[in-house]
Amino acid sequence: MKKILFLLLCLLALTEQGCAGPRIEDARISGPWLLTITTPDAGALRVVMDFEVVRNDKDTCRFTAWSQKDMDKKILGKWKAMAARSFGGNFEGGSLMRIVAGKLFGMDSLTAILVSPFGNKYLDGRLVNGKIECVLSDGARQVNGSLTGIKGAPALPLRNYQRICDSLIAITERKLYDPVLLQGSAWLDFKTSLQKIAGFTGDDAALVMGFFYFARTLPFSHFYLLPATDRPVAATGESGGNVTLQTLSPSAALLRIRSFGGTSSEMDSIFHIVSAANYPLLLVDLRDNPGGAIDAGMAFAGHLISDTLYGGVFLTRRYFATHKAIPAPEAYRQYPLFSAANHKLLLQGISDYEALGLVAYPRPPVFRGKVVILVNANTASTCEPLIYALRQSGRAILAGTKSAGAMLNGETFDVGEGFTFTLPTATYYTADGQKIDQQGVMPDFNTGSSDALDFAMHKWINGQ
Repeated sequence: MKKILFLLLCLLALTEQGCAGPRIEDARISGPWLLTITTPDAGALRVVMDFEVVRNDKDTCRFTAWSQKDMDKKILGKWKAMAARSFGGNFEGGSLMRIVAGKLFGMDSLTAILVSPFGNKYLDGRLVNGKIECVLSDGARQVNGSLTGIKGAPALPLRNYQRICDSLIAITERKLYDPVLLQGSAWLDFKTSLQKIAGFTGDDAALVMGFFYFARTLPFSHFYLLPATDRPVAATGESGGNVTLQTLSPSAALLRIRSFGGTSSEMDSIFHIVSAANYPLLLVDLRDNPGGAIDAGMAFAGHLISDTLYGGVFLTRRYFATHKAIPAPEAYRQYPLFSAANHKLLLQGISDYEALGLVAYPRPPVFRGKVVILVNANTASTCEPLIYALRQSGRAILAGTKSAGAMLNGETFDVGEGFTFTLPTATYYTADGQKIDQQGVMPDFNTGSSDALDFAMHKWINGQ
């Protein structure tokens, strides 16, 4: 009887194992990995992360991972790092990037959440033959990046970070639009901190995040350091384009411009549709528009104006080499005028002249109805001189919140080791002598960002 009972128990155990499927081995995921995390915000970051299995069920391996620990103390300092961990819930264990809620199941399927200063991302992919391949998505499950990796512990540092920092500093001191800014304590402190980071960082995460942390105190915008990516990474939305048009009523339409990163032809095409529909009112949504090249921006302005619109003036390093004061607005007309919807020509003009006036001319078809532009704290760069000039000329009404205050001409340089670097080579003053960078543009109606569209529809469409 005992022998029969023993055989039955063995058979039952074998049956359970067969139903549950093979157990996923810890060794497949645990240990160091070299990952490449590619997003529109951070480029293609190469990061070393240590993976650890926290529980291994019958058919699911649960894991977590982290980048180099205590890196926050090296960048922020001991007390700021402790405050960030305690009160902000950031940098658990001092790691700048972590993977949480990881699951490896069905032999090769993988899901997890990537936690970083660039925001949380969902991972969906697989692990096969010592390689991880995942897509990254946001909270709305829109794909906006990728994560790939190979198992193993690479030699650190991954790149020559000292060379990157030396090149970055040399280019800044040679190309920044106003050399006086290089004499201030903000730049000197930044340079010292960056050199310190270059001495201890092992992968891209510490360098890039340290750069942005210390650059936040500099008195200018358009200052970025990112590892280059071989392929463009863009969020996938319903339209997939920079510009969409929606009819709100027989008398009004909503033009959403997510970015001026498109072409002048794209803007021309959408305004042909607007013109054909003959709307009396056009709401233009520039909320969360980070800017882009001048090509689409100049075309946009041209389609809204019936007369010449003088925007302001770019002042370059050539100007500040011989002048200490900003020119009076009445002196702007003496400088060469720039009106082409072409970013390369703008860069050439900034290189050749000490100052360059910005002017927009009417561009057929011209929309002659009422224009209301929605803006917020993320309406930046190329957007800002346009909304300022259109408001000041009486051509448009602004609703929302103050814009970003990030209006300089940024130029990108190769600093080696697969990194590119952007810095401002010209500053900008409006036609009435106002500086937008670090200041922003105030709306006519301060409605808050999320309520701007509802406010505009009630006021100008519903007549309330």
